[in-house]
Amino acid sequence: MLNDAVAALTEAGRWRRPRLQQTPTGKVEPHPTETDPADWAEFVTLALAGAAANLGAIDEALAGRPGSWEAAKMAELLEATVGPDQAELWQHRTEPLQLVVDVDDLLSHRTDARSQYDDAEHSIANSSSR
Repeated sequence: MLNDAVAALTEAGRWRRPRLQQTPTGKVEPHPTETDPADWAEFVTLALAGAAANLGAIDEALAGRPGSWEAAKMAELLEATVGPDQAELWQHRTEPLQLVVDVDDLLSHRTDARSQYDDAEHSIANSSSR
């Protein structure tokens, strides 16, 4: 897994983006042959933010060694990217969010829907037996 991450980061470091140029009419467009190095630091920062977002939180991403100097630096970098309250973290998510809802818990403990259902079932049973 580490080798895959190193290969991806190395490839990103080699990536070139088109050099922008202004045409005589004032329009900005890519130069047909010239390129510039991509912003590797931005790429790495956004990749780390995406991974932390997919894991659910910066603390989740750093849970393996939360007190290490590496974790402290990563937290600092990620907080600079998404804000200290992590309000912008969700925008970096690349995996779909899975929300698990315990319907029985919602119906039985948080509403009186269960008793309403039981009352309705009892009412139907009594009206059909007449």
